[in-house]
Amino acid sequence: PKASTTTTANTTTTSTTTSTAADSEEPQMEVVGSVLWFERKGNECFVAEAQERLALIRGVVVAESARGQGVGKQLMAHAEACIRAAGIRHSYLDVTFDNGPAKALYHSAGYSPYMIAMIKTLD
Repeated sequence: PKASTTTTANTTTTSTTTSTAADSEEPQMEVVGSVLWFERKGNECFVAEAQERLALIRGVVVAESARGQGVGKQLMAHAEACIRAAGIRHSYLDVTFDNGPAKALYHSAGYSPYMIAMIKTLD
């Protein structure tokens, strides 16, 4: 499949082109992932560089059928290129403790743990 990545209003979407049964038809596009980012001040995200602008990355989603094919890496790379183009030097994201594949993706993209958030249900 051929991949293309587009960005609209801080949302990066990766699509793949798949062939159809008939050669005369136009190839079909299937959205296989997206990532959303917002500009924030560091102090809004509890980041040490409080006076710096930073990008808060949210909603990295890859369709189950496209996982393990590099779509997440493409999304992160494109989002980071857009963030750099906006003049932002730092990006921040969070991930649930038990989401191993996402943690591996973020680690491979150069992200490192910054803080631990803890939660408790109060009766």
